[in-house]
Amino acid sequence: MALLVSSPVTGASTDADSEAAPKVIILSYHKTDGRRHPQAWYDFQLEKDGRYMLINSTNRSPKEALRAEVPAYVADSLAQIVREEKMGKYKEHYTHPHKILDGTSWSLYVRLDDKTSFSSSGYMAWPRGDGLQRLNTYLCNLWKLVEGQAEEIDLWE
Repeated sequence: MALLVSSPVTGASTDADSEAAPKVIILSYHKTDGRRHPQAWYDFQLEKDGRYMLINSTNRSPKEALRAEVPAYVADSLAQIVREEKMGKYKEHYTHPHKILDGTSWSLYVRLDDKTSFSSSGYMAWPRGDGLQRLNTYLCNLWKLVEGQAEEIDLWE
């Protein structure tokens, strides 16, 4: 299951159907464990001015984040992950059958440009497959590429 792009640097598409497929315009992926700070806290969105922005709140205070512009092809890459991993079919919530009080929780919200959207979350339980790990890896690697251009923002403004 390769990403839509061979390299986030080149933007070369490997999916002939990418122009017809819906694109991600909003994606929020958050993962925290029993510690105080999140392990992954990413928000991707299409701004009104047409720019695609990635916001990273990982290991930051609850009120601040870093924000950087990302290439438009990222919307296609995220949509491909969502399609291939069938994330739209994830249950609304996953819960571990045993009561664990200091475990990992996660949430995912996706909105496509065809106006479809879905959300899913879990506490010490996940959908089958490696979709969330694949998404996490893609977002972490993307952030490494743009982190030098990031600006600090106040989430409460």
